Amino acid sequence: MERQTKIGVLIVLLMIFFGALFFFLDEDSVKTFNQSYHVVFITTITSIAGFIITILVSIFKEKSLSNLIQTEQQRTRLQLENLLRQVEHDWVEGVLKKHTVLLELGKEIQPDQVQCHLDRIIEIDKQRTLLSAETTILQVFENQAVKQLLILGNPGSGKTTTLLQLAKELIEEARLNKDLPIPVVFDLSSWSKHQKPIEEWLIDELNEQYKIPKEMGTTWFKQHHILPLLDGLDEVKAEARLKCLNAINVFIRNVNITGLAVCCRAEEYGDLSTQLCLTAAIHLQPLNNAQIDHYLQTAGDSLATLDQLLKQDQELRDLATSPLMLSIMSAAYQNVAREELEETQHFNDKKSQLFDRYIAKMLSRRKTEEKIYSDQKVIKILSWFAFQMQQHTQSTFLVENLQPTWLSSTLVYRLLLGLFLGVFWGSVGYFQEVSLSYVLTFGVIAGIFGFLSGYLNIETTEQVGWSWIAFRQRWFQRVLDDLKIAVPLTMLLFIILDSVKGASSLQGAWFGALIGMVGGIFLGLLEAGLEQTIPEHKNRVNQGILSSVQNMLRFGIPFGLTFGFVAWVVLIIAASFAKVTLLTDLFSGILFGGILFGFLQFGAIAVVQHYVLRLMLYLEGFTPLNIVRFLNYASRLILLRKVGGSFQFIHRLLLEHFAAKYPRN
Repeated sequence: MERQTKIGVLIVLLMIFFGALFFFLDEDSVKTFNQSYHVVFITTITSIAGFIITILVSIFKEKSLSNLIQTEQQRTRLQLENLLRQVEHDWVEGVLKKHTVLLELGKEIQPDQVQCHLDRIIEIDKQRTLLSAETTILQVFENQAVKQLLILGNPGSGKTTTLLQLAKELIEEARLNKDLPIPVVFDLSSWSKHQKPIEEWLIDELNEQYKIPKEMGTTWFKQHHILPLLDGLDEVKAEARLKCLNAINVFIRNVNITGLAVCCRAEEYGDLSTQLCLTAAIHLQPLNNAQIDHYLQTAGDSLATLDQLLKQDQELRDLATSPLMLSIMSAAYQNVAREELEETQHFNDKKSQLFDRYIAKMLSRRKTEEKIYSDQKVIKILSWFAFQMQQHTQSTFLVENLQPTWLSSTLVYRLLLGLFLGVFWGSVGYFQEVSLSYVLTFGVIAGIFGFLSGYLNIETTEQVGWSWIAFRQRWFQRVLDDLKIAVPLTMLLFIILDSVKGASSLQGAWFGALIGMVGGIFLGLLEAGLEQTIPEHKNRVNQGILSSVQNMLRFGIPFGLTFGFVAWVVLIIAASFAKVTLLTDLFSGILFGGILFGFLQFGAIAVVQHYVLRLMLYLEGFTPLNIVRFLNYASRLILLRKVGGSFQFIHRLLLEHFAAKYPRN
């Protein structure tokens, strides 16, 4: 009961009470009370008015509450529709419709690949059966799988395409029926980093990929507004894959899901010691001869040459059973006359000819005014990328993962890095208005240190956190280790600088030791509890470097100011004991130096390394100066595939083809 209604009822009860009291009073009491009839009249009228007002307020409040609920529901529906449009834009328009081969793939129901909860109660037929070619993935999902489906297949068999086709059809249903959940595609490869419960991970992914607040995401999952489509179980790190499968099973058991689909390569799934607790599993079948022939006949004369080749060459026909390879073949041999092809006998030569033609077709698709890079330059750069990815066993390329080991020699890189650090630290002298010799000496020492240290591994600062448990466990050892380096280094630095200024070396050693102690303690305490993580899934190109810049500004400035102020206070106290007068402008120099120190600790060194490396790669002729622009251009040519913030060659065989073109000497 609402508060206003309770008050109204209380007033009525009081009126009844006083009425009864008046009825049972003796004659003298009534006469006395009647003398105050105006009090009774006013009290009664006020009570009745109060009761009526209470009822009216209650009615209007209920109506207002109802309107508020309706408004909140409309707002939620609008937000869900925005999510629906974003999923459609990113996955259906951005990925699915870029495939040129969208055949209805053969599907084999494989009940033995999943664990149904009824298995423990009754014996269920585990016989595998082929579905008719007309059966759509939506029909399988809703009928055979009761909205709980595992999609298996070989590499390039169309698993992701099938999942996205399911997403497309579910989006169409959700658009017609507002009560249906929104299908959202999630890439499981990012799960292995933190290995959270699946529901918590899904909420984090909604927040990271689609900017849905975590509180809202939690509510949506509780209200069954989201239907997860999980792609790439095989992309989870091998050592974490079984844990991921078990986490999905826990999610299925503990959450009343509205639907779920999971994709995985058949071989990687078969290597796991347990199975998913889903209703049904399908294995996507290779394209059969009838499907290939139908596809080629539908294309007409434009693929007549490819039709002839596949009828004459069984090896190429076997290759065409993969939808992705058939797509590549179709693009390569479209409107090509048989006479234009070179006669080759070896399968590797046939593959090489196929990919050369595909590359030439993709390059020729760009209009002259859109050709940012020459064809030769595109092939040269992609060959270098493919070779390096092979050498470093990478199938996915992230711009921020460029390392100095990709250079033919690191000598010049280290010289440039040392030069930059020298200028970086030498600029501290600018705030103290010291002589040029002071600035140069300071810069040379810092530069030599940068050159000798090498910095041959670029480590980005992307996600910064704090752990009090780790801090308590290792603060002492961290401080001790940093003091061993910081104190001797700053002592040497101040001795040299004071000798340049003509001051006492002993005084320089004294002040250098103090600054080193402050820096060592600060740095040791910071490193003890600081936890830096790198997300597996990147949504933006070069996200690691951009995040490092943000963290450098967000955390480096307050840390540097605090360090500089404490260092200044320590120097003031030390100077008073030593009866030495410090320069008044030393304060600004120490603060500026502290900020630079904070920048270096929170990502600046990675940013400097990254752009020095990119400059070196450009000077050596391996890459253009703007790598991101080139990679986006190559993805528009459909030579690379852009996945979030990373890039992949559209097929492993194409990567190998480009890598073979790179000169080894």
